[in-house]
Amino acid sequence: MPHDDDADYPEYEEEDSGDVTETDGDGPGFMAYMPREYQYVITDLTQNHPLTLKGRHSYDYKCAIDFNMFMSWKKGEVREVKVGKWRKRPNKASYFLSHTTFNIPAPYHWLVCQLVAEDMHTSEQSSHESLRRQTYAREILDAFGDELKTLKRDNVPPANFHSWVLTPILQRQLNGVYNGYGPSVCGGIPKEGEELTILDATRFYLQDDPIDPIFIRTYHCNLHYFPNARWHLGIVMGKEYGGSQAAIDH
Repeated sequence: MPHDDDADYPEYEEEDSGDVTETDGDGPGFMAYMPREYQYVITDLTQNHPLTLKGRHSYDYKCAIDFNMFMSWKKGEVREVKVGKWRKRPNKASYFLSHTTFNIPAPYHWLVCQLVAEDMHTSEQSSHESLRRQTYAREILDAFGDELKTLKRDNVPPANFHSWVLTPILQRQLNGVYNGYGPSVCGGIPKEGEELTILDATRFYLQDDPIDPIFIRTYHCNLHYFPNARWHLGIVMGKEYGGSQAAIDH
């Protein structure tokens, strides 16, 4: 297909071998394929703990946060986040990052900043847990990037925007349910009986609005239950936890 700066790269089909290459050709040139997502397995031979990592980013994020902005906001407050995607230069075999600015509710902003910091953390600290959290952060950030494309298209007022990607994470923080592992999530949702029901999940995730500033004190209290959020607070305050100065600068 002809190159289009505003279009997404075409995806490989299942039957494609993966060795399809692009060519500039004549005229406007042709679209490159979206890079295929590969899985890499990092194995610690001394402990034999395999870990599957997400092999690429779909989006690049730029955001800034300071101590006064951390888990503190006013009703209707929105903050800026820039989301970038790789684009091919017309008639050239090179690419550039094109960023789009979005204004999103403040609680989503500090959560995005935390996920970005966790992704960057592995550049200087490659422990098993850091790599595991990086994979999780990249999956969430890519899904949120896809959602923001819909936000731009539908022209939803930023202050009224509720993310289907990030809201469940905020709900778990609001209710003191550790987000790191599936069993802790399932075990932390209130139940009427022995088995988790749709009604239980509906009440848990939809009963309260997690971006309402009336819950700020609850978020602060629940920091005791979320080591990753406490770690991010340390980064925002300038603490070099695990040699993560890059995250502080970001």
